[in-house]
Amino acid sequence: MVFTRQLIALIAGLGIGLTISSPLVKRDAPTVLADIDTISVDFDVLNSVVRDFDGNISNAVPVTDTESTLQSDLVRAIGDTDSSAAFSDGESTDVTNALTGLRPSINRTLDSFVGKKPEFDTAGLTGTILGDLHSLQNLTAQFSSALQQKVTSTDAATVSSGTTETEAAYASAIAVYSS
Repeated sequence: MVFTRQLIALIAGLGIGLTISSPLVKRDAPTVLADIDTISVDFDVLNSVVRDFDGNISNAVPVTDTESTLQSDLVRAIGDTDSSAAFSDGESTDVTNALTGLRPSINRTLDSFVGKKPEFDTAGLTGTILGDLHSLQNLTAQFSSALQQKVTSTDAATVSSGTTETEAAYASAIAVYSS
């Protein structure tokens, strides 16, 4: 009997915890735009810490931490996009323009990774960076795919075209780390 009460209390407590920890949040184009802004900052910060990396393994923490933050923010953006309704024409244009504006940050970051490969080799982190690049490539593609489901068909073509270019940039960086 005591065990049953404790079990019911535990289940009720978990239910309350789940309800409190997952509030209903409206996900819409402004949320996705904020996510894109966050991702843009993440790529810029990652670019900066990669450029500053000197090959000393003890100085790799900012790179791995920033890359992890970027992955988490991409996962959140994918979820927010998936949970959003289809965007209006104006929202679609805004989101597509924001995403298009993100491409230079991605390219700069990938270029920095390519340029710093000797330093990552020295630190013994080539495999780690290769795995990170694959993860970022996958998450970026998932985000693009989710966005293509929410924007207008014209904007979906623009997003798809930009994704092809971004995929090529990832493939080039991955090829460098694979050799």
